[in-house]
Amino acid sequence: MNELEKHSKTFKQRVVVEEFLDWLEKEKIQLGSYFKDQDFVSLSPILQNRQELLDQYFGVDPVQLDKERRALLKEAGK
Repeated sequence: MNELEKHSKTFKQRVVVEEFLDWLEKEKIQLGSYFKDQDFVSLSPILQNRQELLDQYFGVDPVQLDKERRALLKEAGK
């Protein structure tokens, strides 16, 4: 399955996750990463944007997805 197919297949799920992320933002809740190093504990905000998080979660390679989109547009423009 290519990246365009993966992205398309997970579209409805992506919408649900994005709605949840919108709700978190509205409630002023941030996603964070938890780190523990011996006695030191830290929580850092996630720096990835939504699209990167969604692509990572759904196993979509954004670079390959962009290549496939460009190829499709090029083919459609012929």
